[in-house]
Amino acid sequence: MNRTILPLLVVLCAGCGNRIGGTVDDLSVGEFADGVYFELRYTEDGIEQHDLAVWLMPMEDSCAVFPELLADLAAARRAIDEQSLEAQAYCDMWEAVWSEHLGLDPFWMARYSLRSKPRPADAGVEGEYPWLSRDRLNDAPVFDADVARYPAPTFAACAEEFEGSGQYTPTLHRATGGSLEVTRYAEDEELVGRVGFELEAAGDDGVSGTFETAFCPGAADWPLEFGLGL
Repeated sequence: MNRTILPLLVVLCAGCGNRIGGTVDDLSVGEFADGVYFELRYTEDGIEQHDLAVWLMPMEDSCAVFPELLADLAAARRAIDEQSLEAQAYCDMWEAVWSEHLGLDPFWMARYSLRSKPRPADAGVEGEYPWLSRDRLNDAPVFDADVARYPAPTFAACAEEFEGSGQYTPTLHRATGGSLEVTRYAEDEELVGRVGFELEAAGDDGVSGTFETAFCPGAADWPLEFGLGL
């Protein structure tokens, strides 16, 4: 993989600052409609920690819309028992929820997980983060990444789930190498940067892109797999 990270693009349209250029499972990944981030500062065993999560999302205004989608999917699921819904009625409701909040096309999501501490006391969040699996201990700033591809959330996908012949879940791809650079940061306000990494199922060139994200407090509890709500 050519690990030269793409230059930060100057863009004027919504979502264009959040993109991954590359191919995953022979499918192109491109612009995302929105990008947000969450940060958590805490002390563990006497060591200060600062974790950040960047989300590239398929819908605009995701800080408000994504929680609504999760809640409505969960309500639809509860209605199976509360209203004794049959498959037809439930899947009509399920498809309508997706259509209202996102649409009925296949979509991508991406999550970058950063651990910005421990680091030297005089070092800021800006800078380069090499890849390291989140399952491993570290003593320096590192990042990890996941990319998810969801199939079209149509009635047919719901019917397979309801009948037990399939599951509406994404295909998940985890990073296996690369680096991320934070180029601009303001605490609890914005996180901007660029990234390039390999994925388990990516093509030979890997993927690379940019992110321009605003702080979203609710993103602390967001899931990457949520086809039936929470």
